[in-house]
Amino acid sequence: MKAPRNQRYIAARGLALLVALAAVIGSVDGTTSFRVCFGVLLFMICVVQLQVAADLYKHRNNLLLQLFQPDSLSLFVTAGAIASIASLLFAFSEYDATCALRQPIILTSITFMGNLLIGRAWRIGSIISSTATLASTGDEIDNLGMARLKVMNVLNILSQIGRYVGSCGREKIGSNSGIRRTITFANSIFVVVVLLIPQLVLQLVNLSVPGVRMGSVEILEGESEGHYTCESRAGPYVLIVGIVLAAIPFGISLLINIKSNGIPDNFRELDGIVASMTSSFWMLLATLPTVGMIGQTQFNARAYLLAASVLSFVLPLSYNIALTRLQNVAITMSTTRFQIETTSTDLETGNANSKERSSIQRRRLSTRTSTISTGHARENSRSKERSSIQRQRLSTRSSTTILFSSRDGKGQDDLQILQAAEETAVMGKMFDTMGSKSKAVDMNRDILTLFKVEGGDYSWETGFTFSEIHSLGPKSLEVVVKTLIGSSKLWHNIFHLNSDNKEAKKRGVKCCMDALDIFDRALAKTQVSDRSVIFPGYSLMSNIARTMTYVPPNNMSHEEFELSLGENFVKETQYQQYHQCRALAFQADIMRKQGKYEKALSVIDVMKSVYKPQLHSKVLVKEYVTDQCVEIVAASTFWLHHYGRNDEALKLCDQVVDRFLPEIEATELLTKQIVLTPICRTLANQKQPSAAKKALELYRTHVSDPAALAGGKAHPVLGMRVPIMIILQCCSSGDEAYDDLSTDVAYMLSRKDLPYPAYFETGCLTRWEAAWSTICAEACLCLAKITGCNCQEKSSALIKEGLKLLEVSAKTLKKEDGTIVNGMAYSYYSRILSELENLSAPV
Repeated sequence: MKAPRNQRYIAARGLALLVALAAVIGSVDGTTSFRVCFGVLLFMICVVQLQVAADLYKHRNNLLLQLFQPDSLSLFVTAGAIASIASLLFAFSEYDATCALRQPIILTSITFMGNLLIGRAWRIGSIISSTATLASTGDEIDNLGMARLKVMNVLNILSQIGRYVGSCGREKIGSNSGIRRTITFANSIFVVVVLLIPQLVLQLVNLSVPGVRMGSVEILEGESEGHYTCESRAGPYVLIVGIVLAAIPFGISLLINIKSNGIPDNFRELDGIVASMTSSFWMLLATLPTVGMIGQTQFNARAYLLAASVLSFVLPLSYNIALTRLQNVAITMSTTRFQIETTSTDLETGNANSKERSSIQRRRLSTRTSTISTGHARENSRSKERSSIQRQRLSTRSSTTILFSSRDGKGQDDLQILQAAEETAVMGKMFDTMGSKSKAVDMNRDILTLFKVEGGDYSWETGFTFSEIHSLGPKSLEVVVKTLIGSSKLWHNIFHLNSDNKEAKKRGVKCCMDALDIFDRALAKTQVSDRSVIFPGYSLMSNIARTMTYVPPNNMSHEEFELSLGENFVKETQYQQYHQCRALAFQADIMRKQGKYEKALSVIDVMKSVYKPQLHSKVLVKEYVTDQCVEIVAASTFWLHHYGRNDEALKLCDQVVDRFLPEIEATELLTKQIVLTPICRTLANQKQPSAAKKALELYRTHVSDPAALAGGKAHPVLGMRVPIMIILQCCSSGDEAYDDLSTDVAYMLSRKDLPYPAYFETGCLTRWEAAWSTICAEACLCLAKITGCNCQEKSSALIKEGLKLLEVSAKTLKKEDGTIVNGMAYSYYSRILSELENLSAPV
């Protein structure tokens, strides 16, 4: 604990030096001597503030400090340093420049500090509470809460305007809202700068208009030497308005820092702001009346008191808001090291007094919980420290009072562990929202480590033991399951950012499987009141099964594992309608994947008897990101057509278009493409121009034209629309030339591979029973039929390109041992291959 003690010595010596300088200032008579001592004093204060700002920036990657937005804090202290050093201008009243500059610099800096408080509170509130209401909704909102909510909404609008301007109009206002929005440092700074505009405009007017600008005025008193003062012909009105504009941000920051259900107290700065304003008030109560009483004659004393008034406002804010955060880092790191050393000593020497040991252990858990809630301060030595901390925590857990016990005496919940897990989860969510996925994963690992009882940290590879699973109480089980599912999503996000990171892919699958397995085996499962905690795990596993390669647990086959998943999901969701719909859609998709289309259609019939699109669609999207119910129903239209049940297929197409499609948001272009592609393929295969024209109009209206308008903002998968549009265009024209024929031919012959070609190939196969390369080959076939009469060269090139694409399809649809991956897709491939070969054969 030497570092904090040394810091106290340094602080004490610095304070003594400042007091000495202040005493010297009070004893000097000459103006020059006063200015030198006064300047040295303010310079030292400014240097200290800049040092704090530099330390905040230096340690900006520290996990504890990151949660308090060190970049903004560094700017906050820097603005205070500028205001502090600008106070020196009060001592130079004989110059017009110093008179003109001191008010704009000081008031703008203080306003900027207040705006930073607003921006930081708004950002942290928006990150933790996805709706930006900070859990204040309905009847719980009082008048103060309503005012605060309105302020937050105004700040949200300002941020959205900033995004709109920054993207040159490409990002629409309101497009980055909801639970998945990201609030960046740049967003908060834009809000800060916009709020600064009124003060900037006022001070620019103050500087640029001679009648308003303050200047130096010499006051002569008899034959004695006169003195100088700063005055404006406009009077004090501009100064008063500037002070009001500087005070407003601090009032707003107090409003939006009031106690909230969504934000832990550690992230609110209400107490720090109030403490700073209180100390400033008492100081101003002494300095400002004194300034008025001494008048203009004692200009050195007047300058000193005015500077003290400014410092009384700036320094407490810098200390209470910024310096305390920096000190928390040093204290927490020092405390952690002290705990490790003490724990190691106890483990080696032991302690004969068991009561004393239990008391120490309880205090350590309290300290450990405080450390977690403050931010998990850890540097590069974290991995070396973990084992010692874990041994300490294991001893503590055995002696801590159990507050929740399961009825069978097996699973138990510990209130302190749950509280620590909850606060760590908040920080993990913050890291995730701020884009730091790896640190969010670290937070989740720390949560899971809290529930280990057999020593060591939680390992992504080994997970929990059987006895540890049985020791979980109902609340603990919920936390573990949610954390594992959240970790799975984070690992998948990391993998998608870098497809070479195979470890992230493996861990993403493992976390999801572990969540399902733990929930199934835990004894406390029967006491969990809300079983929906596990539903996202089933949904995530269904996406994994559809789009990724994985190894099933317990030596199960893929078919056996996926069937059991579907059955368990349906069983868990009984009596919960929209969850039941999602489970049935998952079960139908599993059967489709295994080629059991008739059984899948039977499950879909059951699902349709429960599923009400007007009631369930938007809820499913909110809960599961997409409405897989409408997707699987739309996909089944092509299944029915393929198996000769054409009338049922057409009837179902109409039902989806009339009842389901209107419930999909206009912005959900990817969902519309997934839904409409099998329907349009079914209509195009009717070999009737009228049906093909209907399909073309549907696809153009709901997918192609909106995607073209979206431009670069459109999802990459929407690039698949072009070959599909070509097929529909050719079918609707009756294999006759149409207006954009030459453009489409040029596209198919010179098109560049779209992003993620492997994903397109498998994605089409799992959703539309066709390989992507086969769809592109059909587009070449359709164009070759039309161009064959007029341009044999282009027709031959299209046939060649189509056959080349079908080589890719063959590898996709056939395993090395000759097994067909998807019978329906292979039938489609065989038909296109046969037609292309016939077309290429010499006549």
